[in-house]
Amino acid sequence: MAQYSRLYKAAGGALSNELSYATVYYFVPGYRPSNDADAGNVNKRVLDGLQGVAYDDDHVVRLVTSGVIDYGVSASGPLRVEQLDLTHVPAHALPHLATAIAQGTDHFLYVEVGPLRPAMMVFGIGEQK
Repeated sequence: MAQYSRLYKAAGGALSNELSYATVYYFVPGYRPSNDADAGNVNKRVLDGLQGVAYDDDHVVRLVTSGVIDYGVSASGPLRVEQLDLTHVPAHALPHLATAIAQGTDHFLYVEVGPLRPAMMVFGIGEQK
């Protein structure tokens, strides 16, 4: 948990108790449901680990997006890294994310925490446009 705090501060994160969103993506080469954590368990640990550094209590996080991204040569399923839209990854984070993916880093996280806006509450996200 201390590692989350250190990384959050190093990325310029500050303590805020305004209503927030969090995005937690867990990258796993060759995801195995029997061995690897699911998205819900990962985001719970991350949000708990950021208490006291990103916010005083994780109850301010009102919208959470989380997912497991299986990547690498042993990836299975329809989601592949090359299909991800990385256009909105913050400029300071993009090189780190790209390097971790390119090197096949085993089990890493991408985490965002920021202010919640009403427009973020979207319904029917699975509908194709």
